[in-house]
Amino acid sequence: MKKDVCIFLFFLGAIHSFCYGDCDILLMKNKGNKVKSIGMIGEGAWGIAVASLLAENGYHVSLWCCEKDVAQQINQEHKNNRYMPGYELSPHIVAHVDLKDVACHDWVFISTPTKFFRDVVTKCKPYYRMNQRWVILSKGIENETLMLPSQILEHVLSPRIHYAVLSGPSFAHGVMDKSVTGVNIAAVDHSIAEDVAILVRNAWFRPFVIDDVLGTQLGGALKNVVAFLMGIVNGLDGSDNTRAFLFTRAWQEMCALSRALGAQEKTLFDLAGLGDLFLTASGGTSRNFAVGKLFGRGYALTRILDETGFTPEGLNTIKTVQDLIRKYDLVLPLSQQLYKVIFKGQSASSLIDVVAHESAL
Repeated sequence: MKKDVCIFLFFLGAIHSFCYGDCDILLMKNKGNKVKSIGMIGEGAWGIAVASLLAENGYHVSLWCCEKDVAQQINQEHKNNRYMPGYELSPHIVAHVDLKDVACHDWVFISTPTKFFRDVVTKCKPYYRMNQRWVILSKGIENETLMLPSQILEHVLSPRIHYAVLSGPSFAHGVMDKSVTGVNIAAVDHSIAEDVAILVRNAWFRPFVIDDVLGTQLGGALKNVVAFLMGIVNGLDGSDNTRAFLFTRAWQEMCALSRALGAQEKTLFDLAGLGDLFLTASGGTSRNFAVGKLFGRGYALTRILDETGFTPEGLNTIKTVQDLIRKYDLVLPLSQQLYKVIFKGQSASSLIDVVAHESAL
């Protein structure tokens, strides 16, 4: 009888594997003893959104907050009115102010802005273990070194660190509202990307695995520059024709720079490339677009940043793009003029002049 039961269970498992594939086997692994809780570094809107997604999928999330009052409100009221007002958070999200309580997990997600990325990762170093898996949610390029978040992670923690990058058209509020959302997950080790996909996948959040770590990050960083540009053009009351003209040229320059840095062509047309660019440059709740729009209307940049209380990632990346253009000896007229407009005092309308005076072939 016992032998018959064993044979039955063997064939049942074989049938399940044949019908549902390896993904469900991995799902059982991830939702079993091996993954019970996950660390999340960053209490901003994007960190909160992904933490909520993970909690929705049944995981306990230890969230690191750099602000004590934010952590207290999350734990006591299950709210984060500073960065995600109007939403009730899952009780499965527990906030901490000590990094060691979060950076010690087998899985660590990080959403820290690129400007602070190196400093935060350096503070995690005492708690790093070789068997950890990190997931990069941050988008941007470090100004001083021209490094992407994955390169900083390798430089600070270990060249052999296991990690994946998650990026795509995914506004935080849309994720909180459970809007159908698609993203790319990229990793050098395909199995790690698949495991991350299993952690975040559900009926409305759809991850697609690719192998272009570099291109995935460049798409997430450079789209912010284009969004800032499109905000300026919108603020100038440029016509639909003019906006389409500038968008096309900005997209072409984004692709040219990405290819020069080693991105795969197909990534530029995937969710992490064109998809993320479309979302961010279309306006909506994009901070880069909003600040660019105010700038285009004639407001001083210092006043905009003071009144809004935040510095959009694209503003930092505009400087970085200028450095990359010099480093790789590229000619990207629109990107170069955008730098002059923002940091050298040239008129915003000169951006339209760049394409208006473009030589026709």
